[in-house]
Amino acid sequence: MEISQDIINKIFSYLDFNDLILCQKVCKKWYGIINNYQLKRIFIYKFKELNNSLKKIIIDDIEYKKFFYHIIPLPLKLIQLDYLQFPNIPSLKKENEITIDNNDIYFLGSDKGGNRIVMADIPIGEFQKYSRIPFVFPIKFKNNHLLKLSNIYYYEITVDSIPFRESWDDECISIGFGKRDYPLFGYQVGWLPNSVGIHSDDGNIYNNISNVTNLTLPWGKGDTIGCGLIMSKKFVYPFFTRNGKFIGFSKKINSKISLFPIICLDSSFKVSVNMSNKEFKFNIIGFMNDFNNKKKIIQNKNVDINNQQILHTILYIFENQLDESEV
Repeated sequence: MEISQDIINKIFSYLDFNDLILCQKVCKKWYGIINNYQLKRIFIYKFKELNNSLKKIIIDDIEYKKFFYHIIPLPLKLIQLDYLQFPNIPSLKKENEITIDNNDIYFLGSDKGGNRIVMADIPIGEFQKYSRIPFVFPIKFKNNHLLKLSNIYYYEITVDSIPFRESWDDECISIGFGKRDYPLFGYQVGWLPNSVGIHSDDGNIYNNISNVTNLTLPWGKGDTIGCGLIMSKKFVYPFFTRNGKFIGFSKKINSKISLFPIICLDSSFKVSVNMSNKEFKFNIIGFMNDFNNKKKIIQNKNVDINNQQILHTILYIFENQLDESEV
């Protein structure tokens, strides 16, 4: 008597990932059942376990055996870094208070001109611990999260169009990446070693203090600014976007450093942070697809380019003599 598929699925539900891979080899029927349902079930369970803020997940072009071993926890929310959590830091007092409401940031203190740091809950990848390049990255697509296997991490901020409080001179917002021990007060991101950020007051990108490049005009109210990292085994390559358009790259950073997404604001405007909780303004899916096709593009093969700025990516990487085996 043939066992029904429901019963087989029930039995398989007690097996772990490695056991299911072995069972796939028994026959075509088992292979189909496991590949079409069980591996997906385990994969999504593991991904949600590490990234529990995600609910609906869809998977694009997935090979479960390949994806499963590249799931890592990713920064998807901000930490409430305020004076109450750091009472021993003299400079971080009530007048420097920041409030975070569902990834919306407000500076509520009275000390204008002081630069307040907000960062994500965990670093990108912790590659010393997980060693997963590429990794599975969730991208909000309509009402779901589309999972992509990539070595690119990306997030965005949007500055509100109207200040929520009285404005002051020399306001500045910056977005980028830095270490966990970055000072919480007094510095914009990019002003210290092992950090990089783009600043609103002058449009400059600051990298490790001394490296300054200007790729865009000053930005502010109503603008959406994005920043990402192309990860490799030796280095990470920061890049930036503005209102859905690619701006350019900054100098590479050592990949052995655990980098956190960091936002710094000295501003009367609300700043909304998008860590894949809604659709990005920049076409990051097209950017990832083009990057994965970079070898074919270089060889002049007939490949549709989703984002023309990928050509800048290719030129940048090869001008900096990045070994293709790294990415």
